Amino acid sequence: MFVALFLAVVASSHHGLEATILGDWCAGSKYAFHEEFSLEIGEDGHAFHSWLHQKPALEGSWTLTGRTLTIRGANGDTMVYQILSATNSRLVMREKNEAHSETYVRLGKCRSFGEPRR
Repeated sequence: MFVALFLAVVASSHHGLEATILGDWCAGSKYAFHEEFSLEIGEDGHAFHSWLHQKPALEGSWTLTGRTLTIRGANGDTMVYQILSATNSRLVMREKNEAHSETYVRLGKCRSFGEPRR
């Protein structure tokens, strides 16, 4: 009984996190790699789109396993992030092997953006 309840809580938590991170995000800190990006779920699955200076930058797919967000670009790039915190207005995550976390906010509260850190 305890195991079933635990699995139900974990599944509910996962769907709650997934619902929280869906939608449009933009750079909220100087360490943000993406200027703007969107996480969507559609008929074709989980879609990722990003923009740099209002032009398409990367398209691909995404998966969420626990608190690990994996983005697979159509160009072959893969980015693996650990989600540190997520609310409806702020997303903080750290890419694997990076020293700094990246903060994203909802559109309308974006930080001015230069070039990505890489």
